[in-house]
Amino acid sequence: MVVAEWDYEVHHRATGRSFVAANIQVLRVRDGLIVSSRDFHDHLALVVAGGRLPELVQALEAH
Repeated sequence: MVVAEWDYEVHHRATGRSFVAANIQVLRVRDGLIVSSRDFHDHLALVVAGGRLPELVQALEAH
């Protein structure tokens, strides 16, 4: 198993906002080959940068 962590420095073109988004990738390796991969991102940072936080809150309150 390989776990990698890094940050994206993002500039959202539509809103003009800049931010850093954390990411983690988990790879399972067998016989030198990647057999599975999962990526985890800071989705909240992406929603905020896109100016869509109110829509997210509204959707969550509806459930």
